[in-house]
Amino acid sequence: MQDDRGFTNAGEVGRGLMGRLFDEPPQPFSIDRLMRERPELRKVLTYGELVIAREIERHIGIARAIRIKELAAMLGENWNDRAVKDVVDRLRSLAHMPIGSTKAPPYGLFLPATAEEAREIHDRLFGEGIRLIRHSQLFGRDKDLVRELEGQLALKAEGHL
Repeated sequence: MQDDRGFTNAGEVGRGLMGRLFDEPPQPFSIDRLMRERPELRKVLTYGELVIAREIERHIGIARAIRIKELAAMLGENWNDRAVKDVVDRLRSLAHMPIGSTKAPPYGLFLPATAEEAREIHDRLFGEGIRLIRHSQLFGRDKDLVRELEGQLALKAEGHL
């Protein structure tokens, strides 16, 4: 089911945390609520992924970020930084969980507490996306398409789209 803006309920849960166009305070994210709304997630998310999601939910705001090593340690010796990063990617993709990460101390993962934090995460990820598009041009395939997409994304970043 879609809302009047075309978002599915599950997508709206994730996007809702960011606030509408970053003007509103973030709304709380709950993996358990999302699994009630989307029972099919129970079949694709593992126990470890749910543990990580629930722990990150407790870390609201950049000042309360949890280190990746702490998350890995919670799950035992078979877990490492790479495994946790893979889980974060799956939670962002499958559950639309808006997990932020810090690039400076206190280093770690968190859910944004303010519209400003959400905006900073968005801008950094958007910039990384543009950088990856530029890197893809090194390989030549679809070079014109990539250049066109880059122009459209740059316009969006500048607020023209």
